[in-house]
Amino acid sequence: MFNLLLPHTLTDIPYHWGIVSPFIRADIAKNLMETFPNDGFMVAEKTVEETSDKKTYSLETLRIEKDTPLSPVWREFTEYLKSEQYRKRMEKLIGQDLSSTILNLTLWRYRSAQWLGPHTDKTEKIVTQIFNFNHNWSPDWGGCLRILCSDDSQDVYREIPPELNTAVILQRSDQSWHMVTPITDSAPEATYRRVLTAAFVSKYEPEK
Repeated sequence: MFNLLLPHTLTDIPYHWGIVSPFIRADIAKNLMETFPNDGFMVAEKTVEETSDKKTYSLETLRIEKDTPLSPVWREFTEYLKSEQYRKRMEKLIGQDLSSTILNLTLWRYRSAQWLGPHTDKTEKIVTQIFNFNHNWSPDWGGCLRILCSDDSQDVYREIPPELNTAVILQRSDQSWHMVTPITDSAPEATYRRVLTAAFVSKYEPEK
């Protein structure tokens, strides 16, 4: 059922990352959007920079576990992401062995005024694919992924709205700065930025 598309290569400007649209058949993407889970999200906030970790955020998160209630299409999609086929395709794309990693699947929601500040991922996170599930998203609403050239939120190389059937791959490095812009007041009431991340993480260090 899932013929998931990946970029042929990753660009190396300003670091290794890539974008693909569409990443799946349109009818499947629509089904995933319409059955995106609604229950069980936890609010996570860190509004003050720390010396060792300057990342700030306000968002809602749900880690997908074996007992997480999912629609049939979501269950099949997540099973594909956990497959050896997906892992091997990602290994080929980034040129790195992922056999010593685990895959974390996490759902994220951002509502009005929520954001994710400039940061690079923790060293144990090797590569992440971000899948977007939002139809007719206006960039004026915020919630855009910014590929940054530095830790400055305005040092923008590319800004990517979270439009349905668009996916972004980020290969972690000390230069892989990125952020999510705040959801603005112009977004319709009760609008959420809804995404799934599939992150390959080293088994030997806990994800933080």
